[in-house]
Amino acid sequence: VILGGHWDYKVQIAQVEWGVVAVLNAMRRHAAHPGVQERGCGALGTLAQHSDNQSLIAQEGGITAVLTAMCTHLAVPGVQEQGCGALWNLALDA
Repeated sequence: VILGGHWDYKVQIAQVEWGVVAVLNAMRRHAAHPGVQERGCGALGTLAQHSDNQSLIAQEGGITAVLTAMCTHLAVPGVQEQGCGALWNLALDA
């Protein structure tokens, strides 16, 4: 579980750009799988709670990935909930 544990580790994962890129790559490769999209949106939302990560997520295409997941899985409440949470956190302090 990448995002479990102490807050500083979450920040470090995102700052080592591969963490955000890995989440986004998984979301892109498994666009039809709602579970991957839900967890991907949740991971981005968690990482976006730290302002330093928000611009990295946006630069790597995270906003588009979240919106694509939400549009693709309109009838999946978990994707909608996690997607809204991610967008909310990305909008804070922006």
